[in-house]
Amino acid sequence: MAAAADPAPPGLPKGMGKMAIIIPVMLYARKLDGEDPDTVTMLRLIYGVVQVLCFAMLGYMFRYG
Repeated sequence: MAAAADPAPPGLPKGMGKMAIIIPVMLYARKLDGEDPDTVTMLRLIYGVVQVLCFAMLGYMFRYG
């Protein structure tokens, strides 16, 4: 008797694809000043923090989920 196969992992939530588009769209729409060094630095820091949190969450899910 064959063992039952593991269920397929869930796909990405519907809103995850939009995260990568929000900041460029805001810059294009001139809602953020892309020339201001303070704004650029904060965007880079926030982006880095979000990426670390996403990778940590993925690592946790693959390890313990």
